[in-house]
Amino acid sequence: YLGVVVSQDTLWRVAEGYEKLELWEKAGELYGRLAVLCREPEQKALATLRLSNTYLARGDYPAALEQLQQFPPRFPKSRYFSRAQRVQGEVLFRQGKFMEAEESYHQALAAETDSVQSAEIRYLLGNCYGEMGNFRQAVESYQRVLQVAPGVGGAPSKGFIRESHFRIADALYALFRHTEAAQAYA
Repeated sequence: YLGVVVSQDTLWRVAEGYEKLELWEKAGELYGRLAVLCREPEQKALATLRLSNTYLARGDYPAALEQLQQFPPRFPKSRYFSRAQRVQGEVLFRQGKFMEAEESYHQALAAETDSVQSAEIRYLLGNCYGEMGNFRQAVESYQRVLQVAPGVGGAPSKGFIRESHFRIADALYALFRHTEAAQAYA
């Protein structure tokens, strides 16, 4: 890449450095190379996921979606499956494809074992429901996030948990449950 032979480990580190500096195009180029070079399936899966994240960060939703839609058939048993489905949901959400995003989030939730990640996916599901006008389902999703919150280490610092309180209130207000909305805002 740099005119010299470098190890895959070095490529990973440089790509991660570019990512931290938000140099998405350069990070994406390296993750694309790693997706080809890596022999181990989990490393290929991670490189593919990171590549799709760089596309998402650059706003290139079609390219991100292309990578993510190839993920399930290429890496069906990957430990990154849930994360890939979650990112796919985010891409679809940003494109305004809320029903498809909801489906991706449900697949991510079904595969997720981490309680913090599950809570965050439920928050994203609540956002989908809200955008589709399904405010009852939105309230239920946000309430499930808050049910997990006491068991989540550092929960108060998690923005999606704090935001769930406000989203519940907004959804209740949309359902004309103004008294409950006022209590939720308080």
